[in-house]
Amino acid sequence: MTASQSSRPRLAIACQGGGSHTAFTAGVLDRLLSEDDVAFDVVELSGTSGGAICAFATWFGLASEGRDEGRPTARRLLAEIWDDISAKSAVDLALNNVGVGMARAQSMGVPVPSFSPYDTPVSDWSRETLRRTLEDAIDPDDLAAVVGRTDPLPPRLDIGAVDIQRGSFKTFTERDVTHDAVLASAAVPPLFQAAPVTQPDGTTRWYWDGLFSQNPPLGDLFGSGEGRLDRADELWIVQINPQREDTVPTTLDAIADRRNELGGNLSVNQELRFIRQLNQWRADGALDETYRPVEVKTINLDESLASSGRPFDYATKLDRSPRFLGRLWEHGREQAERFLAIEQDRRRVRDTVDSTWMGDEDAVAERFAPTFEAYLPTSLVELRRYLRGKPEQESTALVREEYVEFARSVREAFPDLRFSIEEIVAEPNTVATRWRATGTQTGPFLDVEPTGRR
Repeated sequence: MTASQSSRPRLAIACQGGGSHTAFTAGVLDRLLSEDDVAFDVVELSGTSGGAICAFATWFGLASEGRDEGRPTARRLLAEIWDDISAKSAVDLALNNVGVGMARAQSMGVPVPSFSPYDTPVSDWSRETLRRTLEDAIDPDDLAAVVGRTDPLPPRLDIGAVDIQRGSFKTFTERDVTHDAVLASAAVPPLFQAAPVTQPDGTTRWYWDGLFSQNPPLGDLFGSGEGRLDRADELWIVQINPQREDTVPTTLDAIADRRNELGGNLSVNQELRFIRQLNQWRADGALDETYRPVEVKTINLDESLASSGRPFDYATKLDRSPRFLGRLWEHGREQAERFLAIEQDRRRVRDTVDSTWMGDEDAVAERFAPTFEAYLPTSLVELRRYLRGKPEQESTALVREEYVEFARSVREAFPDLRFSIEEIVAEPNTVATRWRATGTQTGPFLDVEPTGRR
């Protein structure tokens, strides 16, 4: 590890699955991998289905040439794979349009012929076409060499699938990933047949798409493992399915689409709830310092910005037309650009607030404009009124100099002050922090005499 890497946040990127919509994920990764101003070290990647393809390509680029040096290679692989996935020939475009149209008609309740993937050659053809795409971009022998390497350790990789017969989740890692494993994660029933993967003991297990299990895998990202890099400090999730919906779906196609979205978000919401619970237990002192809190941030596909006319639905997750995939790719880059700008503000605020409360008052003057305002809970700023009852206003605005003075008065009253930022939520030009401070009052504070209590 280089000195610059050791000083940067260690990052895990989790890529949710969603068929063709994950061209958005490829665009996000393309922009993140070109970033110079917001420093981070990608040490883990995870993904499911189309997200697994994106995670796999990015991981190989970083693993084969280094986590910094491999960024251009990862971007090239993403571009090559998605260019090959797109339907460019006249025949492929015609098949694509028929498939999207049939899926949309079926979701609207129109009777359309249904076939088992075992009764039509389309499933085999689609899987072998995807295999050829992956192997053309990443040679199987080169992949095997990276998987077997131990010095230096490659970034961590987790790809989700489900064992059909056992009904158990399967996570393929950087130590056993193959092209077959990526195809297994993308084997969406009933579009594809079950995907075979040969096990270390020579037996064959059969898998379906990881959307049935972990979308994307998160739990394994933060576990320790022999021969694996240490875990990340931050988790950035590239989310395809919208969490919220403004309207109640009433048509058959809208109901089918929302049902698919909710199903795709089910596992990630459960795992995020567990991560946040662990963070809360750590903040409350229920866990020792061996558990490091994990910051979770999300880059979302915004259908209102990406769609041009017809809204996205389940059928568009099958659409491989170059125009559609290109629009999603560019939208991914735009959303990543917006996210990075907010992330830069978030880091600036974190550093400045932390420094100010710990005594570096010059940090505010150096980093914040004269128009800076901080809004603190009135109950904190006007403690006397709070002690008499409910405050009349929820927050009090402090200009830059007032904020510095308030922080100084707290430090003087609580000389053993311990300050930590627990959460930061940011939007353009606005950053909200949730922080915790503890200490013993030994001096007057807002006309309240020392209590000797923490």
